[in-house]
Amino acid sequence: MTDGLVPMPLSGIRVADFCWMIAGPLATRVLANFGAEVIRIESSARTDIIREQGVFPDDISGPNASGVFNDCNTSKLSLSVDIKTPDGIDIVKSVVSVSDIVVNNFRGDQMDKWGLGYEDLVKLKPDIIMISQTMAGQDGPNSRLRAYGPTISSLTGLDSLVGYEGELPLGMGHAYADPNVGLHSTLLALSALEQRRRTGEGAYIDVSMWEAMVTALATPMLDYALNGRVAGPVGDREIPGAPAGVFPCAGEDHWVILEVHDDTDWAGMLKAMEHPEWALDKRFENENGRMTSREELNEQISKWTASRDRDELAELLQSNGVIAAPCLAVSERLFDEHLMAREGFAWVENPTLGREPVYGQAIRLSETPGYVRAPAPMLGQHSAEVLRELLGMSDDEIDELDKAGVLA
Repeated sequence: MTDGLVPMPLSGIRVADFCWMIAGPLATRVLANFGAEVIRIESSARTDIIREQGVFPDDISGPNASGVFNDCNTSKLSLSVDIKTPDGIDIVKSVVSVSDIVVNNFRGDQMDKWGLGYEDLVKLKPDIIMISQTMAGQDGPNSRLRAYGPTISSLTGLDSLVGYEGELPLGMGHAYADPNVGLHSTLLALSALEQRRRTGEGAYIDVSMWEAMVTALATPMLDYALNGRVAGPVGDREIPGAPAGVFPCAGEDHWVILEVHDDTDWAGMLKAMEHPEWALDKRFENENGRMTSREELNEQISKWTASRDRDELAELLQSNGVIAAPCLAVSERLFDEHLMAREGFAWVENPTLGREPVYGQAIRLSETPGYVRAPAPMLGQHSAEVLRELLGMSDDEIDELDKAGVLA
């Protein structure tokens, strides 16, 4: 089965997407870009927060203009319905009854309050797969924790590691936990689909953002468990090697990152620097000596890099076998030649914003590649289409629901 241009591995899979903000939508975006029919269950009475808080163009605002929302929800449909009305609940249950996966990231028992908990949904579709993302899971002393991604970074200890050596933590400053738990959820959805294919059974999957983030901190956690050492801010000292770190370059706020790990790397570094006299010091002849003298080495490297063009320097080091790269600003990363060639970003025609860039599909399969099939939906854009084509309602029935305010 194909979806217009290329075969789509998840064609025929339908997802009822109750998610909002970032973590949930990122999970279902991957499914959508690989061919699943993802139907966002939304309401104009209480819109997705990220529709209202995302980055907006200077002259355009409103629920269809959020850059963050549009990036997280490509290739999806939008059904706008008032879930607090009996007819609204009936519509949602009808969508679930013909879906394969239900995903939500509401706090606590909100889905149960609507009569849409897992025990309710299996009565509609016995082999349904339900994924519930919460901050701390469905049980335990903190199961009703109210938080967003940045808060989870603090709870996991990640924020305590970010900062300059010897100073107070600065923290991540953004929702690193959201893409982390989003990708965890995507993997779990695919695993559950495979289990259902083999056994015929659905699944309820309890995803804790807190626990998903903890897995990203294995090294400092193990160091404490085994050695009793408590990690803290170390600046760029954790970048392995000597010399190693982030070094200043010519221009305003231009930097390069480099790592020298062994004698071969050091030989390449010497060649790139044209064998300066200071580098002939016997302390630098082997890896152990360089590690012991890392601070002094880094000071010398900083003097050497400070007057050089960042991009040219990175290329020079790479050509001599040294791990190095420019530290790119967001504007440079977006239109980076390599990322554009690899379709790391895709251009879509948004009805409100016009042509806009969104993240492409980082996971690539040779015969069934995923791709951005459509821009993010306008709020309620596909309500009539879903009711008519999926649930078999007539135009008159749809009009009545609209007049009654059920379609929100």
